[in-house]
Amino acid sequence: MIIFGAIVLSGSLWLTSRLQLQTDYATFAAYRMLASLGLASLFPPISITCFSHVPPGRNNAASSLYNLMRNLGSSFGIATVTTVLARRNQFHQARLAEHLTGAHIRVQQTQLAHLLAQRADGLGAPTARATRMIYGMAQQQAAALSYFDDFRLLGTFCLILPILALFIVKTHHPSAAPHVVE
Repeated sequence: MIIFGAIVLSGSLWLTSRLQLQTDYATFAAYRMLASLGLASLFPPISITCFSHVPPGRNNAASSLYNLMRNLGSSFGIATVTTVLARRNQFHQARLAEHLTGAHIRVQQTQLAHLLAQRADGLGAPTARATRMIYGMAQQQAAALSYFDDFRLLGTFCLILPILALFIVKTHHPSAAPHVVE
């Protein structure tokens, strides 16, 4: 079950990393439902596996340790994903800015300035507005690309989980002594 959940979650994250800014809501919702199926198939078996080696009298201590590790893992995970997101956003914005120089930007500014001049509404010079609009579009694309990088990173990590699941050792608990009736 752990292997199934990890593969489904990984597939959902990889599919999400291939979306675009113009993708419709139904596609986003379908991929999130697929991720929910993977998570629902992943966490209960992991919890059962964690507590399967615990002696009956030690459940409280094991539960608190399990919750501590889960909280620490989520904190480190969030910090890592946020850091990767910020760095990839800077990377993608720099790469997109490389392509918005010279003749490319002048053509786009001229086209947008002409369009905005026709719809002048007193919000500043058309060329300055065009530059702001182009910069805003570059920021949107950079943010989307960095989120997609994060989804690919998490999808790759989820592909490692099935390999780790193969190393889970099964334990055989001795059954209670048979009850003899005379």
